[in-house]
Amino acid sequence: MVVIAPRLEGRWIRLRPVTPDDYAYLYALTTGPEASLRWRYHGLAVSPEAFEESLWNGVTVQFIAASIASGEPLGLVVAYNTSQRNRFTYVAAVFDPGRAGGAALEAVALLVDHAFAVLDLRKVYAEVSEFNLPQFASVTEGILTEEARLHEHLYLDGRYWDNVFLSVTAERWHEVRGRVLRDA
Repeated sequence: MVVIAPRLEGRWIRLRPVTPDDYAYLYALTTGPEASLRWRYHGLAVSPEAFEESLWNGVTVQFIAASIASGEPLGLVVAYNTSQRNRFTYVAAVFDPGRAGGAALEAVALLVDHAFAVLDLRKVYAEVSEFNLPQFASVTEGILTEEARLHEHLYLDGRYWDNVFLSVTAERWHEVRGRVLRDA
């Protein structure tokens, strides 16, 4: 039997390991005005030292999503809070606003494919704030399933937002992976 390594490269994106040389870029990305509201810190200030300390907390695997054409980093994709016993993980992504476009979907698809290939998972989850759901509209229908919704869970910009848990099973991923990776 021939074992084929999971793809870490698509048409526009190459996933590469995060190195300490990436920390300044990732700090600027995740604490910037647009991404910080949508990412882990939800607009709160965090010191560079605290950022570096938290960068690997709970992380199973994470990659810089870099442009194949230029080699420039465009964002970060992460698999975290993996349960080997229950065979699931969570995925998250953050990208430079206005730079990644459709390449962001390709990067996340490559990460999900990698996670299913190397971690013996049955399910991958994405925990998404309600105000981020429009970014997932093209993939939620027919691929991702809404499994849970914590109503009015997150306070931002004068109101409460739901927190939504989306998932894809290994079986569903294997049915759609070729199309998703091709169309991303």
